[in-house]
Amino acid sequence: MRMSVTTLSCGRCAVPGGRNPLGTVFYGTSIITFNELEQFPNYTAINDYAFQDSSLQEITLPAYITRIGYRAFRGTQLVNIVIPSLVTTIGSDAFWADSTSSATLETFVLLPTTPPTLGNTQVFRSQNRVKFYVPDESLEAYKTATYWANQASKIYPMSELPS
Repeated sequence: MRMSVTTLSCGRCAVPGGRNPLGTVFYGTSIITFNELEQFPNYTAINDYAFQDSSLQEITLPAYITRIGYRAFRGTQLVNIVIPSLVTTIGSDAFWADSTSSATLETFVLLPTTPPTLGNTQVFRSQNRVKFYVPDESLEAYKTATYWANQASKIYPMSELPS
């Protein structure tokens, strides 16, 4: 099933029994923006494959998100993203681009003071233009953390983030 959605607006969404309301419903879709996650207050993780191979260009992650799953944003068109301070894990291949020519990420802002655990070295595969901005006091922790060390030359203090 291929959906053709430009922008999704869900109003106040409720899912009985607390099940994950999104699952992989946006996998491979033409969704462009999704800024309604705050409508799902019990949804604390971005599922595996949630937006993989979609046309997603913009998303706002609420402060209560704690985990980004396997291949969650692989193959999307995201340019900028802010990772909330409660995120502790970013799954394998989460932001993988299929090639450097399809890589779109430029600004990756991380609010956690402790570097989130990365699933593997391929989380940011082919994302050659991306710059990571982290809390100033955590700069060295990010540059030396497992798998983050592979990105050390692209990690900058938040104080250098262009306005």
